[in-house]
Amino acid sequence: GEKCKTFFIDENAFNEREKIAQTFYTRAFINAINAMRTDLIEGPNKITAFLFVSDGNHMLSPIINRDFFFSDVRTFSDKTDSPLLHESNQTKLAVNILPDNIRVRCFFGASNIETLYNMWDHYANGHKGLAYKVTIKKEWLIENKIYSNKVSYKEEERLKINWDSPEQVIIDGIFAKHDAYKNEEELRLVKFGDFKSKEGVNINWMLENGTSGVEINH
Repeated sequence: GEKCKTFFIDENAFNEREKIAQTFYTRAFINAINAMRTDLIEGPNKITAFLFVSDGNHMLSPIINRDFFFSDVRTFSDKTDSPLLHESNQTKLAVNILPDNIRVRCFFGASNIETLYNMWDHYANGHKGLAYKVTIKKEWLIENKIYSNKVSYKEEERLKINWDSPEQVIIDGIFAKHDAYKNEEELRLVKFGDFKSKEGVNINWMLENGTSGVEINH
């Protein structure tokens, strides 16, 4: 409760609101997190997706350093397609998630070979980068409090928010994009926390018991 409030609620967004509104949205955030946690626990034991890497500094990091780079959402070129990540919506919502407290790793789930080949071209410097097939164990996600969900794609020209359901606002706000991207069948991993730097973070994919939490091939 109090920790969630500290991490994810911007006090300044409530200057002109009743305190009950702050409590309402804080509870909504906690409910949304619990819903994602339940989906994770009840979901499959493994998730398979693809990762395309063109940046030379990060190209071999998943294998050599055994980690994934989780980005600061403010670097996303498509952040306008994720309502909650767009600053213009934050005050209206009364701010449930601050950019400082969320880091995201995007994967691609498309199983169609032609689509995968085209994405490798687009996201990995014309096939010059690496394409990884990644199998992520649920145990690793739970151990690191990382939430996974498939992106849902909306047909609206500008994604709309249903303000009557703040829990769904939070989930759609992180895991929704315009349907122009639907061929990617994107899978997002989300890590919440009190990040000291405004940059992305590297998260190791070894489990505490010394075994691998991820299977990766290229």
